[in-house]
Amino acid sequence: MVKFFEFMKKMVEGKPIFDTNDPELDSQPRLASTQPPASDSTIYKHEDHTFPVVEIRHITTHLDGNNIQIYCHIQNKWEQELMLDKIRLLGTKRELDTFLRAGEDREFLVYKGPKLQHEYHHAELDYKTVREGDYFRSVYNVSFTYNSMDKTYTINEMHLEHPIRDIYE
Repeated sequence: MVKFFEFMKKMVEGKPIFDTNDPELDSQPRLASTQPPASDSTIYKHEDHTFPVVEIRHITTHLDGNNIQIYCHIQNKWEQELMLDKIRLLGTKRELDTFLRAGEDREFLVYKGPKLQHEYHHAELDYKTVREGDYFRSVYNVSFTYNSMDKTYTINEMHLEHPIRDIYE
C-alpha cells in the first residue's frame, strides 16, 4: 500500500514514476522494443552497401546494314520500385523514364545508330527511389569485340563497378 501512495505522490509532483535504481524493477520482465527492425531497403547516406542496385544483366545487338541497335536487360535488384532515369552509353544519352518494380527485369533499347567505330569503355545508368526521390548511378566497364572486316566494334559485355554512387546529394 505504501508503494501506491509513493506512486501517486510522484505523479502529482510531476517526477518520474519509476525509479531506475529500484532493484524490484530489474527483476521485472521488460517489454520488447516496439521499433521494427531495419529493412534491407533502408538507405544510409555515406554507406554505399545500403544503396539500391540496378544492374544491366544481358546485352543483345541487332545489326541492320550500317546501323546497329543495342538492347539491355535491366534488373531492379532492390526491394522497392525504382524509376530508371537515363543511360549514358557509347557517347550518347538515352532517357528511359520508366519504373521497375522490385526484382523486375525488362529489356530496353539503349542505342540505335551507326555501327561503332570506337570503343567507349564506360557506361552509366541513373535511377532514383520512388519513395525518397534519391538518385543513384551504377557504372559499368564495357568490353568490345572488333570486327576486322568492316573495322567496327560490337559490345561484348558490361560489368558493374562497385560501389553504387549516390548522386545529386
